[in-house]
Amino acid sequence: MEKKAKQTLRKEKIIGMQVIDSSGYIRGKVKELSLVVGEPDQALVIEDEDGNESEAPWSRISAAGDVILLKSEEYSANKSSSSMSHRCPSCNSEIGGGAMFCTNCGTDLR
Repeated sequence: MEKKAKQTLRKEKIIGMQVIDSSGYIRGKVKELSLVVGEPDQALVIEDEDGNESEAPWSRISAAGDVILLKSEEYSANKSSSSMSHRCPSCNSEIGGGAMFCTNCGTDLR
């Protein structure tokens, strides 16, 4: 299997890109990039169609091309404690409420 070359994305290209969750739903567009204080990570500020903002750390980005693809449904940094998420029994990754397979390791969750 051929290894992909590293991809560099400029801020100007990322701003305005659609953000798609792992279930294929549009979550909004990238409004801005932000730095995560105390971490070597950046985050995307995502604005939905109603003008609500949420953040997705770059470490949760699965792919970036014509759109930004998130690794899981739970991308908001402002999640409530009553979220319908749970952890994968195999790899302990956070899993969205209705997931049938782990997006990290592929474990069948049914």
